[in-house]
Amino acid sequence: MTQRNFGLDALRALAVAGVLAAHLSIWILETGSWSDDSIAKWAAISFTGGFFGVELFFVLSGYLMGVVAIRDFSSGINLQTLKAYYTKRVMRVVPAYYAAVILLGVAAWTLHSPGPSYRHFIFFYSPTEAEPFFPIGWTLSVQMLFYLIVPFFFLPQKRLALVTTGILTFYTARLLYALYGGGEFEMLHRLPGLRIDGLLVGLLVTVIGHEVPALFRIFTTRVSTILLAILVMIPAYIMADQFVNHIEIRTHWSPALWANLFLWIPLAIALMLPGLEKHLSAPPLIAKIVMLLSIGSYGFYLVHQDIFALTRKTELIGNAPWGPFIGVPLAFICAYLLYRSVEKPFMQRRKK
Repeated sequence: MTQRNFGLDALRALAVAGVLAAHLSIWILETGSWSDDSIAKWAAISFTGGFFGVELFFVLSGYLMGVVAIRDFSSGINLQTLKAYYTKRVMRVVPAYYAAVILLGVAAWTLHSPGPSYRHFIFFYSPTEAEPFFPIGWTLSVQMLFYLIVPFFFLPQKRLALVTTGILTFYTARLLYALYGGGEFEMLHRLPGLRIDGLLVGLLVTVIGHEVPALFRIFTTRVSTILLAILVMIPAYIMADQFVNHIEIRTHWSPALWANLFLWIPLAIALMLPGLEKHLSAPPLIAKIVMLLSIGSYGFYLVHQDIFALTRKTELIGNAPWGPFIGVPLAFICAYLLYRSVEKPFMQRRKK
């Protein structure tokens, strides 16, 4: 088995937990089946976990992709290395995605719920939050666009300058849209071309580690990790407080503020990664559990939101307060089956 790093596994599991908490909170608040005020307050705070969970997923993807790209393009970029790179990316992402869309679609049609359309098989399609089927697909659009352009940053030897320029370019585009293009939150939040810098900052940290190791070592210290964690926790606390007080921050906060947050929060998270990767550790049993959660994170991320929605469609469960105790294990079981039957076989094939 490939050697794994507990710190990165733990961060991936944390991202899953954040997204899970957010979508569970939607379930709880929409059904109104949990009337206790403290539970409703927890559900409101959990929205913050979803926001930061997605940003963490983006940053981790960029960070790890930097390792892959440095390895794959170490001998230069040509048709052979490009073919190998894109083949591996497709085999890692596409089979599980299509399997999830098809299986969830069959379940949706069985329950007389809206299923997939041809648009769900196009990765550069960004569904809106109101999309009844596979609303989480917008993040895959961002990720696939990132995979597509990664080789560009490894063409010459000036990778650090290119990645930095890329971050500033996409950030500027988002800021200009926020100031002069209407600034709708859903566009700022979901349009692939306006969110890709969240992955590029992860790539930037990997490139720094490869090209400026002295600077990278600064970010591996406990002091810098703690300071960066505080920078992340401040907006997290403010967001949670606003949610608890029923303030709709997506419209209450200015588009320009969101345009900046979508860069500065991922950047702070990305700069924490070297320290967390180095210092996080756990006893073997906990490390094993975290590793399993990390391995199944992609499948769980793909299926959980639709499984929650479809579970609520059944006559047995509906809006019952115990519904989440069925929906969450069911999502993990489906994620495990997806990993064993689709993800793992294709990952083994791409290594040959």
